[in-house]
Amino acid sequence: DSVERILLVMQTYGVTHITYNGQESLKPLYDNQIEGFELINEKGLRVYRVHYDLLTDSRNP
Repeated sequence: DSVERILLVMQTYGVTHITYNGQESLKPLYDNQIEGFELINEKGLRVYRVHYDLLTDSRNP
């Protein structure tokens, strides 16, 4: 799925955090190429907080 579709589903279901799972379509977010994911824990499982308000209009469903 595209990053736009994944973000739409996440926002629809109220997802506020996501773990790093190596999903290729989300790689730009994990790599900070697109503002909106904040790494909040990198001990063991990497956890990111999602900031929908920071995502660009083209990526914010």
